[in-house]
Amino acid sequence: MMKEMRILIVDDDPGVRDAYQEILSPGDSVDVAAKGAALFGGTPVSEAPSPPRQYDLALAERGEVGIDAVKAALEQHRPFAVAFVDMKMPGIDGAETTREI
Repeated sequence: MMKEMRILIVDDDPGVRDAYQEILSPGDSVDVAAKGAALFGGTPVSEAPSPPRQYDLALAERGEVGIDAVKAALEQHRPFAVAFVDMKMPGIDGAETTREI
């Protein structure tokens, strides 16, 4: 059984959160490399397709919400494997959010 991969996205821009969610929560027939290239530019590397991977995503629109999500995840013994944190946000910025996490 594969260990659950939990990812936290902290960004005040709903479009950025949506893009992360679209890339990291693909359907069975989605080519993730091509989808990433289409959203962010560039040319996808042609490799043998790997099996689709599902991630447990948590989305936070502010640093404070992201910090609370990390605290709750630790209390539930389900920590995040990685967090993508926007540096320029209102309230607590990304640098402070990262320090708190």
